[in-house]
Amino acid sequence: MNLQENIRRILREEIEIPGYLKRRLYIVDDYFNKLVPEIICENYSSVQSDQYVNQVMGNVVDEILKDMRGRGPSQEWLKFGYIDLYDKVYEDLVRMGYRDKVHDFFYDTLLECE
Repeated sequence: MNLQENIRRILREEIEIPGYLKRRLYIVDDYFNKLVPEIICENYSSVQSDQYVNQVMGNVVDEILKDMRGRGPSQEWLKFGYIDLYDKVYEDLVRMGYRDKVHDFFYDTLLECE
């Protein structure tokens, strides 16, 4: 299942998605669609999966937070602050299965590199 199918599955299964994130799922989708398998093949080994996954997830969270800041102070910013909000977005994405999907993408890509 690719990442776009995962988004549709999440929405179909009505996994509780916070409003701030539901409005920004397109950011996650766009970012994951732009992942380049060749980068994995050229720069990573199997022992570096956590490094890759954490980097990708961190970049996605940063993109979401940048969008939130660009639209002015939101209730989330006022309620949580940057560090706590970063953690909240990251945890929500993990809960929705995105970290697992990036992990699977990494290993699927490594298999195809050989």
